[in-house]
Amino acid sequence: MKYRRLTLNELESLQQEFIYFLVANGIPAEVWERIKKEDAGKMNALLDEFSVLVFQTSIEKAEFLLNVRKQELMLFHCKPDEMQLYSLSISNPQTNLSSFESVEQMVAALKSDENLQQTSFSSKYCPDREQTIYELLESGCGISDRNTFAEITSLFK
Repeated sequence: MKYRRLTLNELESLQQEFIYFLVANGIPAEVWERIKKEDAGKMNALLDEFSVLVFQTSIEKAEFLLNVRKQELMLFHCKPDEMQLYSLSISNPQTNLSSFESVEQMVAALKSDENLQQTSFSSKYCPDREQTIYELLESGCGISDRNTFAEITSLFK
């Protein structure tokens, strides 16, 4: 399987989309209930197919990824042929970037750090865009947006 199966929690949050998926595949509710009880192989195949569809759609749309750790923030701009990484590290051990409620609060803390370390570079995807983004998502990145990207990259001199 290209991507992992969605967790039960993830599947529950996508319940309506899964219903649409089943309907689009000609599987009404009563047939799905029967499949769940009588055909574990088909049930698993449908769950796997839906999981791949969800990941594929999310990855294709992803333009910005964000990973915030206690002392470091990494922002990825996922372009069609290359990825740009913007990394910011703080020196104050008392500041926990992952504890802020908003991007604005986090940016304010980053601005106040006198020894803020900045790194940025671009690289080609290896092996490809989809696999690279999937691996980043699985390692803790979340999908971000253009406004967050603009706010954070404004810190780079």
